[in-house]
Amino acid sequence: MMVTVDDENVAHGSYYVRGTDIDLYYMAIIPLYFSMIQKMSAEHTTARGIGIEGLYRDYKLTWVIARARINFLSHLQWMETVDLVSWAQKNVNLHCPRVVQGFAGDELKFDAMTLWAVIDPARKRPVRPKPVLDILGTPYPEKHYKDPFLGRMPDWDEQEKLEVLPVFKAKPHFYDVDINAHVNNVTYLHWLMSALGRRFLSDYEAAMIDVKFEKQTFAEDEIKVETAVTAYKDGIYSFIHRITNSAGQTVFSAVSDWRERRVKFQPLGREI
Repeated sequence: MMVTVDDENVAHGSYYVRGTDIDLYYMAIIPLYFSMIQKMSAEHTTARGIGIEGLYRDYKLTWVIARARINFLSHLQWMETVDLVSWAQKNVNLHCPRVVQGFAGDELKFDAMTLWAVIDPARKRPVRPKPVLDILGTPYPEKHYKDPFLGRMPDWDEQEKLEVLPVFKAKPHFYDVDINAHVNNVTYLHWLMSALGRRFLSDYEAAMIDVKFEKQTFAEDEIKVETAVTAYKDGIYSFIHRITNSAGQTVFSAVSDWRERRVKFQPLGREI
């Protein structure tokens, strides 16, 4: 994916949906969207000299994503090209909001708000992001702005549950660990989908997913994914998700809404 930055400091890129990016109904898999929103941020910051490599080399700091909410108006299909538009906004306390939108022609396919933080990895603490954002630059809010307030992520223990799904357990493999020496954020979405199960994913598509990255996960951790239905209304299933590590610490929280699949092509082989 090639990314360019225009005179208003808005990043533009495009992505062609490949055969490895889809499910058996030719629909783009959920981790792909999270991969694209991270890629747009990485390319934009790198173009300004403050990508992960440059930020650490020059300032001994790094980027981490703390929260991301994606609203899916419709889903990408096999061999479809999505045009991506992204911009950063002024920081809200220690968070750096970034918008990523995906279009197929003039149709908005998905709309994401992401919250990033600048971390001092030696101290394992966030730092004031304004000096970094001054280098990156933000467009005029009169032209490019989205409300960054995502509200409080519901707590698993406090949330009323209509049904609790079976626990899914996993252990990171070699390719799950990225250049920051922890499990890449996109891997959590693969685990989340596995916990929902094949039958549910065959019948439903995501309408919204809101995730919070709470702690790092490392190669030696064994993780547990817990999933529960919190509501069912007007054909929409709402879920709460939690991933814990070997020590029982919550490393990832999420909520999601799912609607019946709008497009369900007949798979070439036997349906799973």
